[in-house]
Amino acid sequence: MIYYGTSSGDYDVSLDVGNWTSVTIAGLDGSKTYYFAATAYSTYGEESDFSNEVSWSSTHIDYDAGFGGGCFIATTAYGSRMAKKIKVLRQLLDNVLLTNTLGKKFARFY
Repeated sequence: MIYYGTSSGDYDVSLDVGNWTSVTIAGLDGSKTYYFAATAYSTYGEESDFSNEVSWSSTHIDYDAGFGGGCFIATTAYGSRMAKKIKVLRQLLDNVLLTNTLGKKFARFY
């Protein structure tokens, strides 16, 4: 489940994304900051506690998000911020994308 809203810790929208490790959420207002958290649930309806919260706005990306770096979705997919693939993604972000204007715009878009 993905939960989000415009106040930290107060999620007024919930999305059941099923058994997927990534999701695209369209239609967000670029003038607002959104706060997101995820949970996992079992086939019996048991739901985990919220994950660390991440935030998004069109002018700021919370890259750290309490994970010590890396993409929230990728970190969730690979299960650890220490996974080798996460480190490679972070190096790509830091050493390629965030070194130029177009890369920064792409990172914000993502």
